[in-house]
Amino acid sequence: MAKRCSISGRSILYWLITCAMSALSMQLEVVAQTPTPEVNGIRTTDAPGVVAEYTDLYDEVDEFWQQQFASLGMSYQSPQIIEVTRRVETSCGFMGPETRNAIYCPNGQEIILFPIFMESQRASYKDYGPVLILAHEWAHHAQHLARVPDYGGNTFGLQADCLAGAFSQYAEHQGWLEKGDITEALSQAESLGDPQFFPQDSPGAHGTYSDRRNSVMRGMLDGLPGCNFPNGNKGNPTDLSTQSPPTRVPTRTPQTPTPTAENFPDGPLPDPRLPTTLPLAHASCFGIVDDGTMTFSQVLDRFSGIPDASTRLQGWGWQDSAFRQFGCDGPPRGEAGWIEVNVYGFGSASAAAEAVDFFAAVRLEGSPLHYAEAPAVGDTAVALTGPASNGTEFTIYASAGPWLVRVTGVSPSGNPPVANVRDVAAAVLNAQQTTDATSGPVPNVPQSPPNRPSSSYLPSAPEVPHADCFRTQGSGPNRYQDVAAAFARAGAGPDAIETYGWQDGAWIVFTCGDPPPGRAHQIDVSIHQFRDAPSARQAASVVENFQTPGAHESRDCGVTGPLVICVTGYARSGMPAADVRFVLNQVRR
Repeated sequence: MAKRCSISGRSILYWLITCAMSALSMQLEVVAQTPTPEVNGIRTTDAPGVVAEYTDLYDEVDEFWQQQFASLGMSYQSPQIIEVTRRVETSCGFMGPETRNAIYCPNGQEIILFPIFMESQRASYKDYGPVLILAHEWAHHAQHLARVPDYGGNTFGLQADCLAGAFSQYAEHQGWLEKGDITEALSQAESLGDPQFFPQDSPGAHGTYSDRRNSVMRGMLDGLPGCNFPNGNKGNPTDLSTQSPPTRVPTRTPQTPTPTAENFPDGPLPDPRLPTTLPLAHASCFGIVDDGTMTFSQVLDRFSGIPDASTRLQGWGWQDSAFRQFGCDGPPRGEAGWIEVNVYGFGSASAAAEAVDFFAAVRLEGSPLHYAEAPAVGDTAVALTGPASNGTEFTIYASAGPWLVRVTGVSPSGNPPVANVRDVAAAVLNAQQTTDATSGPVPNVPQSPPNRPSSSYLPSAPEVPHADCFRTQGSGPNRYQDVAAAFARAGAGPDAIETYGWQDGAWIVFTCGDPPPGRAHQIDVSIHQFRDAPSARQAASVVENFQTPGAHESRDCGVTGPLVICVTGYARSGMPAADVRFVLNQVRR
């Protein structure tokens, strides 16, 4: 490690942070124009890849937390670091390299790093960018080991920011920080704030840009004691898992249905249908911020502290959940700047109606919201309103048939966006009731919906000479947000997903433990469906560039009607081009 003059002491660090904040408040662009020295005090290696490059950094963050847990009398275990350069299975599920984030998976105690995202942080915030990202995810690992409960909202994420700042304080005391590192860290914390108008009690919320910046500063100044970490004041160790969570008993308590056969339909519900555009006058202002599906456990996480939540959801015959979030930076006065749509499928209409009361009551308890008059939407509707970050929230929970829809809107003007939320909720409920995809387009949902979902074209097994060796490792949908980002990275522009008329997509992964030499040990199939065959042909070359094959990897794509089908093969030696071609021809038949 290079020797350098170390600045220590809380007062000097405070002065450095104050100077950094002054520079940020005058002109944030200055950060990008003030490079730090080529070699940072946080050591890296010359080996390729994110994991190899930051090996020494992992050791230093790990050593920091070993020391903290030892001083607090608590046991510590190092996390596993996983670098995602291709689609792999983690304890959080399958993930691909296109993810623009870093993730901690508590079940497997895994920190998941994505090279594309890490390099983008380094490009934007110089050499300290990846350091703060890693320190934040490692802080989530420390929270997991210390059994810090996550009751939803942004508190959990902001504590991780503070703990990342505490590591930065430790790094400064070790003489590792250089001129510009603090400015980089604070600028990065601001940039990673939740989108404007994002409800701060939403699952996954991390805090506004000022919240995140201030939390990192608190950790830099005060270390663990300033972060309210268990025993951060070096008191007696406390197991937070034994403490009672905040009281969140629903103010309305619907009867828990008894699970019976009549609660469940003869077959599964169709997939929830989410809008790609909103039925609002200022719809062009909105962009999709995030979307995805939710597992039963993820839905249950929204009801932490409610002992019978699992029983209720199962009794109501919960089947499926999906969400999509829209953000608009400059909405007209009195209109929503944030819209979040959640769709839940249940076993019967009566179950969905009962769930409306329960969902609303749980959200209400302990929040600044209150009941409001609900517009006439669906079969049953309950409305909540109140203050939200950067504005006023209006939320409708409504059911129609076996579907429950929650639509939340936040307006920055102070007036609740009642009409916006009502119109979106009505359109989304109507879309769920339109189960015949051939009956024509449904207003305000994807136009010309595909007659068959992309998942129906996926193969059940790869037709290759060593097919008996393969097993299915996972499958799922291609998320709208990820596909839009992939189009942008491929140079097609941020609006290409709409220009080409992307409809839906799906993927499946097959793996073989002992393939013949030179043959594939993993085969990935990804299908993207577009509005028509000409659109698919135009998009094909861009989709093929979504992924660049590396050593011992082969990739090929083809067009069949409105489908673009891509197959990627991975071998331990040689090139699995023949296996890729076998499977591509199989799917195109």
